[in-house]
Amino acid sequence: MDEQRGQGTATAEQRLAAQYAVAQVLAAGGPPGQAVPRILEALGDLLGWQFGALWRVDERGEVMQCTELWHAKGIPAIGFSSLTRNAVFRRGDGFPGLVWESEEPLWVDDLAGRIDLPRASVAARDGLRAGVATPVSLEGEITGVIEFFADTPRPRDDGLIDLIQAVGNQLGQFLVRREAEQRVHRSEARKTAIVNASLDAIITIDAAGRAVEWNPAAERMFGFDRSIALGRPIADLIVPGELRDRHQRGLADLLTGREPRLLGRRIELIAVRAGGERFPVEVAITQVDLPGPPLYTGHVRDITERVKAERAGRDLAAIVESSDDAILSKALDGTILTWNKGAEQLYGYTAEEAVGRPASVLAPPERADELPQILDSIRRGERVSQHETVRMRKDGSLVEVSLSVSPILGPYSQIVAASVIAHDITDRRRAEAQIAHLAFHDPLTGLPNRLMFQEHLDVALARAARGGLGVAVLFIDLDDFKLVNDSFGHEQGDRLLRDFGTRLRAVTRATDIVARQGGDEFLVLVPDLELSDGPGIEPRAMEVVQSIETKVRSVLDAPFSVAGSDVNLGLSIGVSIYPIDARDRHELLRNADTAMYIGKGRGRPSMHRESADARGRLATIQRLRRAIDRDELVLYHQPLVELATGNVMGVEALLRWNDPSIGTVTPADFIPLAEHSGLIEPITNWVIAAVCRQAREWEEQGYELLQSFNLPPSLWTPSMIARVIETARAEDVPTERLMIEITESTAMVQPGRVAQVLASIRSSGLRLAIDDFGSGYSSLSRLRQMPVETLKIDRSFVADLPDDSGAGAIVTTIIDLARSLGIRSLAEGIETEEQRRFLLDHGCELGQGFLLGRPAPAAELDVRPRTR
Repeated sequence: MDEQRGQGTATAEQRLAAQYAVAQVLAAGGPPGQAVPRILEALGDLLGWQFGALWRVDERGEVMQCTELWHAKGIPAIGFSSLTRNAVFRRGDGFPGLVWESEEPLWVDDLAGRIDLPRASVAARDGLRAGVATPVSLEGEITGVIEFFADTPRPRDDGLIDLIQAVGNQLGQFLVRREAEQRVHRSEARKTAIVNASLDAIITIDAAGRAVEWNPAAERMFGFDRSIALGRPIADLIVPGELRDRHQRGLADLLTGREPRLLGRRIELIAVRAGGERFPVEVAITQVDLPGPPLYTGHVRDITERVKAERAGRDLAAIVESSDDAILSKALDGTILTWNKGAEQLYGYTAEEAVGRPASVLAPPERADELPQILDSIRRGERVSQHETVRMRKDGSLVEVSLSVSPILGPYSQIVAASVIAHDITDRRRAEAQIAHLAFHDPLTGLPNRLMFQEHLDVALARAARGGLGVAVLFIDLDDFKLVNDSFGHEQGDRLLRDFGTRLRAVTRATDIVARQGGDEFLVLVPDLELSDGPGIEPRAMEVVQSIETKVRSVLDAPFSVAGSDVNLGLSIGVSIYPIDARDRHELLRNADTAMYIGKGRGRPSMHRESADARGRLATIQRLRRAIDRDELVLYHQPLVELATGNVMGVEALLRWNDPSIGTVTPADFIPLAEHSGLIEPITNWVIAAVCRQAREWEEQGYELLQSFNLPPSLWTPSMIARVIETARAEDVPTERLMIEITESTAMVQPGRVAQVLASIRSSGLRLAIDDFGSGYSSLSRLRQMPVETLKIDRSFVADLPDDSGAGAIVTTIIDLARSLGIRSLAEGIETEEQRRFLLDHGCELGQGFLLGRPAPAAELDVRPRTR
């Protein structure tokens, strides 16, 4: 039986050789990763086993894993090796786990059929049959398992088991010792690496103050290599010369224990580099806890940048605190964190009142949504620049500000808060408003200027074009305003213009635009007039324009106070209406301007010689104003004669002024003054009343005479036609007895207004004559549409008859034109029989002139029928 057991077992010589080989490996040392595989190989080769492995218990003592393995050359144990490398066993699991649990060696004669061992089938497949495993222990504690496998079944060999177990115990001691050495080595290497990697200079000195440690950071900071620094007094290396005595005293106090407060504290000092550059450092000194003479380690940090930053921070804080702008910071939830003096001045809150409060106290209710939106932008890392808004002060008043809000970053570049700079832009806004006002307003009157008027006009015209509406422009000129400047000075003239602008604004609608064109010229824009489907204007729209014009004229009812004197001025108004009179802005303004100038009667003879003096002209205006009330105006009448019979078929009323101071004044001398001073309308009203009274008297005497009178261009309005009709009815005079004379130019301008005037004339039976025909400009198509009864041939053509062939051709053309249109022709200024005969021969029906009858009062005029 002993012989049987000895088959396949290791011999004594083999065991001895194996022990010797293991001892050599252990004596040679080396890291466990090299020593263990050599031990497994020595045992396997000498004892005839083909596979060996070392299993180690993990640090937590929960599982066991293979750390090293070996297999003989030529053994195809790839699958088993891989499985072993990756296997993990707990106590009682698998071959190693069973040994770990029993703490006893385990021998398996033949792995075939051992289903309780997870690796058995793979081992048998790779040609491994027998197996033995023993614990690796240290001081009675299992730290691992060593196992071997053979390619043939083998009976148990207790001697081999003892050998392997002894080797395992030796191996355990070796591993523990080597791991302890490695830990120490790693610890020292780690400490050295930490010291060398430190950004702070780490310097160790002995009791004599000499450097015994000098890390790379110290080399970089002070400029001395380690080889140079070690052994030299630290004072010679880093302490400025004038501070070395103080350093030596401090070191002596530290060594004798008189200054223990130096230890463990951070001290700010001035150090010097190898090149002589001084710089600030922060030093923390600790005593090295080792036996022997005392050692001290100093951790030195270059604080140059920090000192600069602190200085910059102090400078910035001073700048922030002294800034006139409000500078504050707030958390991302809107809480105010900091608050400078500028913020106190701008918002009225002290820092104690503001810090800790929500920034929403600064936002008026209508701006409350702004703060969350701004903070959302800050959270996204966006900057809000020059955001102009309104903020609320402590007293509730509002202030316009420009905000610049920026993210504040934390130590890890995360957004932690927001900085806010608020600049008071009240003065800037006021200046901008003033500039804008000056750009679009007249500096003298404060009214819109021409530029702003044109912008409003463009808008009104665009709206009118879209909505089928009308737009009216009134062009207004103060007549004889120059008299005020010449008489009282420009300062008084400016006051009058401001007063006039105020009066205009007071009598116009809120939707109308009153502007100063320049000088003594003003503009009124009347937008949104309703138009009819036909060519004319709706009565209501025309009433609006006429009402505004009447109100504009009424502002002159009260005199202006100029230098303590009452001054009465007149005005001229030109009206143009889109789309009746014009199709665009330029034409609309041009037509209104033209109408105003025609109304002023430019180019007429000069006024009375007394009016050459400015103050004299003002005095004449005042006397003329009183002349109406004092009944100083009289009518003269000049016969309108049928050239064929010599009978008087009518008369033209001609105005005279019996001025008590200078005598009779003809219309040529005072009518222009009346037109310029605003007196033309009351004078015309007086003329209409006087004409109607005289017509009624002649009718009562049995004379059915046509009464003709001149209507000034400025009064060619529907309201004046209405007054003529109303006065005729009041005097019980048929309107057919009245003939209104207007100049050729007046009849041709302002077609929008003319349309309604002509409609009133047609419906009432009034007669219409075109005066001075041929001296102005005419549109034959428009003339054909007008209810004209008489064309009066201008006297300038009649004066040269019959000798001037050119004048003759013009006169005969006018006569023929009138005849073709069914209109009577009347020649003015007939003074010779030759002129009368020429006109009669060429078909002219009516005549007027000194040959046929001079102007005379009604009582002196012979209007009885006559025969030739």
